[in-house]
Amino acid sequence: MNDPFITASELKQMQFEKRDFLIEGLLARNLTLLAGPPKIGKSFLCLSLAKHIIAKGMQAYYCSFEDDYRRLHKRLAELELFSDDLKIHCGREDVLGSTAEEEFNIIQNIAFKEEVAIIIIDTMERVLPATKQKRDYHYYVEVLDKWAKVALQSNTCILMVHHTRKGDVSHDYHPQNTILGSVGIPATFDTNLIMARDKNGDFILHVEGKDVLENSFKLLKSGVEFSWETKSPLDALGNAQKQVLLFIEQNAGCTQSDIVAKTGKSKPQISHIVKRLCSEGHIRKEDHKLFINTPY
Repeated sequence: MNDPFITASELKQMQFEKRDFLIEGLLARNLTLLAGPPKIGKSFLCLSLAKHIIAKGMQAYYCSFEDDYRRLHKRLAELELFSDDLKIHCGREDVLGSTAEEEFNIIQNIAFKEEVAIIIIDTMERVLPATKQKRDYHYYVEVLDKWAKVALQSNTCILMVHHTRKGDVSHDYHPQNTILGSVGIPATFDTNLIMARDKNGDFILHVEGKDVLENSFKLLKSGVEFSWETKSPLDALGNAQKQVLLFIEQNAGCTQSDIVAKTGKSKPQISHIVKRLCSEGHIRKEDHKLFINTPY
């Protein structure tokens, strides 16, 4: 039997390409959740994301399980999104699969098509297996982990739409806490997007996950179409911090002494900068060697 473990030293020798973002800092090729309250515009945001991706020459699939073709025709007309690169399924008109397993297999086959960049499932609950047992943490982790593996292996973004909890959630410190249901849901998704309105009524998209730095984007709405102001976490860094970050990205495994020698800055100054970059999650230390956490 093959040993399913590798050593940390073996992992250290592996080389990885930069994370492939469909929208930089916002949407990666992974399993992504988009959650928000009813009628806030989640479906229009999904289609706006699809329009942006199609404009880059890629294909998008949109599985709308709660709409008919008449309603979707109206939405696409408003978005000017009648494109051959957008493939559509309407759950109220056609049957995608007779069981959740069959639907999973169909979407899995689509994900491995080279030209496909994103598959949108609106909504998540429509593709989950029926069960008489309580849908607890273990249920969601077991079911959603299969989807996460498909997204990873096919290098496709699988975006699932879900709801946030009803009622007053203003006491919740973290946006992730507003997601409806078990904590197993946000825990299993690679990226969580939480759509909300701020005190001024403006649309906000909170972003957090394993492949992105935690951030918030202001959503702009023109008619029914959404766009976003992508403000990078790097914008808060000064020139000296950006210089050090760039050096580490180009010289993976360098030390603080290497940075001092290259930049001419003092040892205390570099020490302070490295400490800040580590604390904010931009870089990490391994045996005094420095590495980038998130490719920019």
